[in-house]
Amino acid sequence: MTAGHLAEGSPALNWVAGYLDSGTATAEGGEGEGIVSTDARCVPKQGTLFAGRYRLSEPCPSSTSLDGQPLHWRGFDEVLNRPVLVTVMAADTAEGAELLASAVANGRVAHPGIASVFDAATVDGCTYVVGEWVDGTSLAELLHEHGPLPTDQAAALVQEAAETISVLHEQGLVHGNLDPGNVLVTADGGVKLTSLRSNTDDDAADDVRRLGALLYAALTERWPADVVHTTMPGMPLAPYESGRLCEPRQVRAGVSGTLSMLTMRALDPVASGTSAGRLAGGLAGLANAHDLPLTDEVAPDPTRSWRRGAALLGVLLVISLAGLVVGFSLGAIKSPSGDYPILGGGKPAASPPPAVRSAPLSVSNARILDPKGDGRELRDADLTHDGNLATAWHTEDYFRPRFGNLKPGMGVLLDLGTAQSVRRVTLDLTAPGATVELRAGDENDNDPAAYRTLVKPATSGTNVTFNVSTKARYWLVWITNLPAQGSRYAIGVAEVQFR
Repeated sequence: MTAGHLAEGSPALNWVAGYLDSGTATAEGGEGEGIVSTDARCVPKQGTLFAGRYRLSEPCPSSTSLDGQPLHWRGFDEVLNRPVLVTVMAADTAEGAELLASAVANGRVAHPGIASVFDAATVDGCTYVVGEWVDGTSLAELLHEHGPLPTDQAAALVQEAAETISVLHEQGLVHGNLDPGNVLVTADGGVKLTSLRSNTDDDAADDVRRLGALLYAALTERWPADVVHTTMPGMPLAPYESGRLCEPRQVRAGVSGTLSMLTMRALDPVASGTSAGRLAGGLAGLANAHDLPLTDEVAPDPTRSWRRGAALLGVLLVISLAGLVVGFSLGAIKSPSGDYPILGGGKPAASPPPAVRSAPLSVSNARILDPKGDGRELRDADLTHDGNLATAWHTEDYFRPRFGNLKPGMGVLLDLGTAQSVRRVTLDLTAPGATVELRAGDENDNDPAAYRTLVKPATSGTNVTFNVSTKARYWLVWITNLPAQGSRYAIGVAEVQFR
């Protein structure tokens, strides 16, 4: 199915304040065109024109506000000649105030992974928000129609969501409202997040916990409601055994131990130290390198065939081609304070930029580079690219952070087999506080100085992302300073991944 979802983000809406009291909403003459009421009740109708440019075309199915009026409308921007989604609410309600406040408050967010809001105002008793029209299918719809996703596609979906959330966290923001209903697989196979909340008490750990719940749901079609303290209508609850939440691999055969472990770590981010960036890095090696599937590309569960007959399938195809809105949420979900959409951030554009695709690169060989060492730390280099965060190469313990003042550094040299264009290198360490730099070269050399430095030494956390634009065969993760581990100093490299 294809669903148009309200772009629950907001660009820099500097023009909003001027609209709050002076904007107008009119309907030009013509049969079937309506007007916005001039009293406190907001009664939008087909043909209503907001701000002289956004015309309401038709209400979206299954989309009503608390007063029974249509909530979401497929609209048309007559200035930029594009479809938009318009959300309309009565201005004199708490829901209407929250709708507008959320659009304005999230104006700092600009990211292609978050759907955009283009305009917002209050006029003639109505609060309206104009959002990006996104042709896509929510994770909730995919799971309802087809059951659990293939494991690599589940990993790819949540990896993209986690990368977007990581950017929010770097800006000091949180999403605060992640669930399968507002994570969309778009028509081009990308992932867009909707429904950011402006008045949330959640923190970054809550977002990571919700990412873990998304991964749990994508793998099992079960929702860990007790962990995230919210239910997901229509989705069975996650099972428990002896008072403990069952891991995904206990619920569904074929889920790897690594993927199951990453899910459980994300569901308990405080204890595990898992961040959104660390989760994205862990999932990168497990994700399908190809675009995420649309609805008809997911292998259907034969036990669910009763849900779709030939006639219904034909209707859905027509709806998909027409780009009409199908489904419940349309970018809005139930919040604790009412059935109204909570908005988030994005970047306005006439055409949203396509999702950037970067395929993971295979490491053909790895070895430890330790020219001043005694040879006792050269084993287990292959554990740095085995796709398992539970395994790692470790240094020995030293009494001082600079390798006991015995040598200037050591590191992991990874061979991609041939010279490859690399845009991003992610590094998972066993502890924060190491000083790490990234080098690259085209010759297999034992001298670290033979490799050009791409990223200068910096103190790292447990998950490090190096953004580069370099073509090389050999890549050196060079460590010059060790973090404290009790009374000694040491570090482990769990995973190095290239995209």
